[in-house]
Amino acid sequence: KSQDGGPLLIDPKQLMKWSEGIYRPAIQKLVGKDLGNKFGCRENDYVIGDSKFGGNAQAITRGDWVHHTSFLWGMNPRHMEYLTQPEKQPVYRQNRDHLSFIKTLKEYYTETHEIDHDELLTNNTAFWEAIEFTLSSSFDVNITSLTSILKNDSPLSEALKLAGFQNGFEEWATHEQEKLLCDQEKKLDMVFMKRRGAKTRVLSTEELISNHLPRQH
Repeated sequence: KSQDGGPLLIDPKQLMKWSEGIYRPAIQKLVGKDLGNKFGCRENDYVIGDSKFGGNAQAITRGDWVHHTSFLWGMNPRHMEYLTQPEKQPVYRQNRDHLSFIKTLKEYYTETHEIDHDELLTNNTAFWEAIEFTLSSSFDVNITSLTSILKNDSPLSEALKLAGFQNGFEEWATHEQEKLLCDQEKKLDMVFMKRRGAKTRVLSTEELISNHLPRQH
């Protein structure tokens, strides 16, 4: 709620601006103040100068909101060759190809630190230390692991149980995977109908699930 007790309206653009202030000290700590001062949000992207290194997604409901950030630490340039130019793109991109448009945090870090570039491919400790440093100045930070989050007695699993998934995350994940495979079957049906006389075998949902889900022991 707002200070006057009324509903608090969440503006996605304001949320982006807020996240910029949260992440700025971390980026400055990671790459130095000179580069860090060029950090900002441009058309929903996180950039240093004109180069994108991060994106976001938001979910806003009546009582909650989630702001999800994806930072690009490293990448294989060869994989970028498979990506085509998107029809819809931010103005500041100016139709640049992916390698000209994107720059990883790992690249920025090696420009300001004497460290082996290949070593950073699997070691991004400096990045997480910078993020933890920044978040700790505004929030109570608890370090956890994916294993702990997915434990049967974790808050996530307990919430899923209340939603009807008595075995917690494992049952929910299986349910979602079955839905995905069912959607895949529908797409295969459409392909089969379009091709008409082509010899295309469409698997049933049961066959798809048995072929893709791990066997229960």
